[in-house]
Amino acid sequence: MDRVTYYLGILIIASLPLYVIRWSFFGYPTTFLEVLFFLFLASYLLQKRKEKKFRFHLPVLSIGAIFIVSATISLFVSPDFLGGLGIWKAYFIEPFLFFICLYDFLSYRPRAFRSFLWAYVFSGLWIGVYALYQWFTGDNPFAPHEVELGRVTAVYNTANAIGLYYGPILALLMGEMIRRPQKAVVPILLSTFFLSVLILTKSRGTFLGLLSMEAFLLFSYLNRVFPSRKTLIRGAVSILIIASFAGSILFLQSKQKEAHSVTSAYRGSDTFLVRTIVWETSLHMIKDNPVFGVGLDGFRERYLIDYRPAFVLEDFQYPHNLVLTLWLETGILGVLSFLFLLGVVTRMVLKDNQDYLGWGIIGGLVYLFIHGLVDVPYFKNDLSMAFWLLVVFAASREKIINYYRNDE
Repeated sequence: MDRVTYYLGILIIASLPLYVIRWSFFGYPTTFLEVLFFLFLASYLLQKRKEKKFRFHLPVLSIGAIFIVSATISLFVSPDFLGGLGIWKAYFIEPFLFFICLYDFLSYRPRAFRSFLWAYVFSGLWIGVYALYQWFTGDNPFAPHEVELGRVTAVYNTANAIGLYYGPILALLMGEMIRRPQKAVVPILLSTFFLSVLILTKSRGTFLGLLSMEAFLLFSYLNRVFPSRKTLIRGAVSILIIASFAGSILFLQSKQKEAHSVTSAYRGSDTFLVRTIVWETSLHMIKDNPVFGVGLDGFRERYLIDYRPAFVLEDFQYPHNLVLTLWLETGILGVLSFLFLLGVVTRMVLKDNQDYLGWGIIGGLVYLFIHGLVDVPYFKNDLSMAFWLLVVFAASREKIINYYRNDE
């Protein structure tokens, strides 16, 4: 079962975006990704029954369990229990179980890391090939409205989804470039391809995330190349990051002022303006529901019924901000446990001397957090799985680096 689990792990990572293939089995709604996950889980459990040994990462396991508890509480707060149940299962339970199983598997078989990493890259590659096909042909059955805007979406219903999925992949590829600059032809070609696809999405949030991620990776690389000039380099990169944040905040504030002046002449095509209105509304929702939020899958219903401004025509699934979405969907316990998890993972990776894998992981988290200022890089089947995959790589990093040390 060891090899079966290994190949199923590769297959599930390479197929993360295929959650879009859906059907019902005797009334039970499922996806292709979920079927692969259950096969992987069954193979893993059969393997464990034979091996009778198990490893877990206690800090991440403990915080993750709190995160799951918050989601479970929010399930019973939700105005739509069945809708919330689907989200609870697909965005929380299955990804967390995936983390537990994959961490244990890599603990005993760190050599499998490269296969899992390149399966993740391959998932982005086939997404990109299909996106290019859409651009050349104009054929997009998943999001016909995006064709009119000249944007590609691959298998998703919005162009932003490609950027949300690609960010961590690009960060890990750039880590590979740092690992072996003299043999970085493949990572460079793949990164160029992914960036070309991202240009076709025309997603401003994506480029904001990429700018922050590249600033971090530049900082890491310069620290490695010029260790005697760390103070100067840190200062310069810190100024760059602060300037990026300041520019973003000033831009968002200008849009918020514009939002306050909106009347019946509402311009729904300005996505930043739309989001500032939704953010302000979300803050009102949090003020009214500060502890438990509005429950899993509760934002859309409560927004439509109780909070949507009269001049706004759009319907929103989430508030287009990671922290606001976590607070409203999982309560204050959910947002705090998630942010604490990010802090623990970051500290876990940065406590030792930096290495290529650590740079890639933290670069990916930086991207998700910055893009998360204007979007939601977790509340989708593939994104939640990909997030916990990054956590697996972080928790297993020391074993992986030690195993591949002779290959550096």
